[in-house]
Amino acid sequence: MKNQTLVEKIKKTGGRLTKVKTALLGFLEKEGCPITLAQISAGLKKAKISANRTTIYRELKFLVENKIVEKIVLGGVEYYELISEHHHHLICLKCRKIEEVFLDNHLESQEKKIAKKSGFKITGHALEFFGFCKKCN
Repeated sequence: MKNQTLVEKIKKTGGRLTKVKTALLGFLEKEGCPITLAQISAGLKKAKISANRTTIYRELKFLVENKIVEKIVLGGVEYYELISEHHHHLICLKCRKIEEVFLDNHLESQEKKIAKKSGFKITGHALEFFGFCKKCN
């Protein structure tokens, strides 16, 4: 795992930097996009790190609760990714490839207008684009 900030965050929470947690974070960092539990399990297995499903869930739960990893649901499927700069996703309906997409501040200004007009206190939003990637188009 390259990111020293992640190690510091874990230590600040009183969490242990276990072999599974370290490998899990390294795998999420390497992938750089949302991945499923099955993909995580396969990645750990490929790296010859044995961890049963319960251990992986426990480690993911710790990372999500401590705001190191985000659990997101895209198209009814749970994915995990390292928390980073706010972004949205492009999701291919054929190959299920997911890409990050960053939008300028236009969406932020729209959110403020919606909140002001409706009186609704917005605490966050999610925006996903579904379609076909270049390869599948």
